[in-house]
Amino acid sequence: MSMAEVPNMYDVIVLGAWIVGSSAAYQSQKSELRTLLLEQFALGHENGSSHGGSRVIRHQYGSLSEYADWMPEAYLEWEHLEQASGEKLLNRTGGTSLFSKGQSIESDLKNLRSNGVPHAVLTREKAMIKYPMMTFGPEIENVLEESAMGALYADKCLRVIVEQFIARGGVLKVGNPVISIDENRENGVITIETEKESFTGEKLIICAGTWINRLLEPLGKTLDVKITKITICYWRETDESRKIPTTQFHCDANMFLIPEMEHEGCVKFLLHHGHEIEDPEDSKRTDQERRVSIKQDIDCLQEAVKQKFPFLHPEPEFIDHCLYTVSPDNHFVLDKLPGFENIVVGSAFSGHGFKMAPVTGKLLKQLAMGEPVKYNLSKMKIQRLLVPV
Repeated sequence: MSMAEVPNMYDVIVLGAWIVGSSAAYQSQKSELRTLLLEQFALGHENGSSHGGSRVIRHQYGSLSEYADWMPEAYLEWEHLEQASGEKLLNRTGGTSLFSKGQSIESDLKNLRSNGVPHAVLTREKAMIKYPMMTFGPEIENVLEESAMGALYADKCLRVIVEQFIARGGVLKVGNPVISIDENRENGVITIETEKESFTGEKLIICAGTWINRLLEPLGKTLDVKITKITICYWRETDESRKIPTTQFHCDANMFLIPEMEHEGCVKFLLHHGHEIEDPEDSKRTDQERRVSIKQDIDCLQEAVKQKFPFLHPEPEFIDHCLYTVSPDNHFVLDKLPGFENIVVGSAFSGHGFKMAPVTGKLLKQLAMGEPVKYNLSKMKIQRLLVPV
């Protein structure tokens, strides 16, 4: 029996139907590779970092300039998905980045110039005139405007990518927790055992998000990553005539604001950092510990709203959370798993992986298939995060 005749045999198996895993599956199926996408929960679940109605998209990336190089292609990929689906995925609001004194603007300017993105730098005084809906404290030194900055309709993006994957013949299996992963040392075939059935494939891409170490540990590998729980608040506008643009704050705390997209009349405001938790199910923390960490985040955001946004209600109207898998250097992992010929890992997206997910998915497919990769992935090698077992 040839490999093509083996039951449940796929060219590529992808574990994890969050935004990057779904994108890797979509890009594989788009390349006419018979692809299986496995997810332990329901599609669009809230146990990771991909759920919710919006995510910031921008070209500027500061010192993480490797990712700025991907952004022109990322915008094109999202536009292609819009055309294929007939749905609006990009909300092109334009946006501002606020830099406090001591925060360098030069790397972000270099990102924008290298990508040919229209932009402008405003002094604090000029920004106060142009954006009366915001308060610019004396700590703000520069305001960087980026015309392409905006937000993605996150839930819709995930749904569209999965729909396009299935429309091209891809197979999605949800509610299938993985029990074991095995690579045959003689022929390289991957066998995946789940609670419901088993599958075989020639290549495996693991995009397990906060569950990454649970899948890697039985393979003798562990990554030095942490799981952080991010608090997201939605604040009602008190004056709908004063719309706040998509905004990033380079201050003591890195924060993002996204205009109304999810809850009518409310903006989304969040810290880009959170509190470390022991495991993705958050089961080892007491209710008291959860309440304390949430209160600390909300207090910080409330103080920022009070100081910076006089036209928002002082109390949040809705509160949500998501989980980030964060590396010490904030770089991704995009690499083959050492000791295995046909397993590739995509992980540690550190809260900034959504915007370029179609590109990341393409890179993971290229790595799995041994195809040329046009971007520099040297800082995304898995070896730097492997913990000795």
